[in-house]
Order: sequence, then C-alpha cells, then structure tokens
Amino acid sequence: MPPEAQIGAVPTARPPESTTQEGELGSSPSNPIPLGSPATIEDVTLTIFKVIFPADEVAKQGSSLNPTPPGSAHYLLVRVAQTCGAPTPGSCHLGPLRLLDSSGEVHFPNIDLTGVPCEIPLGEFPAGEAREVCLVFLAPEGDENLALRYESFFGEEAYFALR
Repeated sequence: MPPEAQIGAVPTARPPESTTQEGELGSSPSNPIPLGSPATIEDVTLTIFKVIFPADEVAKQGSSLNPTPPGSAHYLLVRVAQTCGAPTPGSCHLGPLRLLDSSGEVHFPNIDLTGVPCEIPLGEFPAGEAREVCLVFLAPEGDENLALRYESFFGEEAYFALR
C-alpha cells in the first residue's frame, strides 16, 4: 500500500493553520489522493477502498421502490474506512464527504435509497475507533474525473480519486 499522505494533520483542539500547498497530493481534484491510499486530515485517517460505478443494480437489489437514476446519471457507491487517531481520551469530528464531477458540480449523498447498507458518516467518534461506511451518489455517466471531496471539521479539504 502507498505511504500515508499527511494533509494538515493537527490536534483537533484548535483550528489548523492551512498547510496545503498547490500541487500537494490531495490538495485539488486534479491531484487527488489515489484510490486505496490513506490520508490523515486533522486526526481522521480516511481510505477510499471500494467504488462501484454504476451501482444501479445495487440500488435495485436494495428495494424495488428505489428510483431509477434520472437521464444519463447512475448511482455511484463509495466505501470508506475511517480511523480516529486523536489522543486518548479524545475524539474526532468527521466532516462531510461530497462527490465532485469534472464540471465542478458538487453532488450530495443520496439518503433516499431503501435497503442499501449505507450511511452518511458525519459526527464525532472516539479516539482509536475504526469504522467502515458507504455513501451513494448520483453521478453523471461517462465522467472519468470524479473525485470525493472531504472537508474537515475545521475546514481543511482533501480530494480522493475514485478510479
């Protein structure tokens, strides 16, 4: 596995000073952290370890009530491993994960699907805890430059490749 990328890793007790520089791995959608590579942002280590695109069949298998994606969009399922590396006792605050397409449009997780074992990974979790979550997005068909954008509790951003 590639070495861990460190982006703005600071204690969660105070807002960080921005240490992201242009061209640093994960600092932009054009230079994302590779799929399967861990990155630590403010004590939270994230690893995108599985992507299913299109995931229309996963949604259909979850429930016949799940809507068919509109137009030329498809469901995209992303599995994320998260670990809180804060000192004990302590906790980590997980910020939002959003899908960014090549046109710059931001897509929010789809929370309306039934029977698909995914959850929106927000909130606080204890030091030392590791968990896996998944999210489902609607994504444009044929977009080869999709990226997952993570925004930390204190505003640091990191971009992850999905291919």
